[in-house]
Amino acid sequence: MKEFTKRGEIKMNGKIEQLIMNGKYQEAWIAIAEYEKEYPFDADMDTYRVLCLNNAGEHQMALQYAYRAVQNQPYVADAHCNCGYAFELCENYFQAYEQYAVAKELALGGNPIGVPIEKIEVYLDLINKERTKRQWKFCTKAQGEQENV
Repeated sequence: MKEFTKRGEIKMNGKIEQLIMNGKYQEAWIAIAEYEKEYPFDADMDTYRVLCLNNAGEHQMALQYAYRAVQNQPYVADAHCNCGYAFELCENYFQAYEQYAVAKELALGGNPIGVPIEKIEVYLDLINKERTKRQWKFCTKAQGEQENV
């Protein structure tokens, strides 16, 4: 019985992944709900929800699922990478950087990841540049306010 259940999980996960890869996010969302009726504790579903919601422009909601995915799968590099992306889309660059850094370290430690490490390094570099730009704007604004006092 357990082997049959595992095959069913794998088959359905593959279907959901295929829907997401083909950009059919609404269909994937429905498939996730159907799947969870039978397998309510599959932690991968939060990751799938993140992908669907981010692509639907629902970044704050995606972030909630991304954070839950990281809590449920702390050693899964992809969960941290997706969480980093969700934080980035919500313009929470510090938290995005942290999540990307964790994903990179997990991947370097041998945990599989769907994104090449080089791409994560590009994400980290871009976030550093964005953070620096925002800090510069903040500092110049604060300097201007002090001069007007």
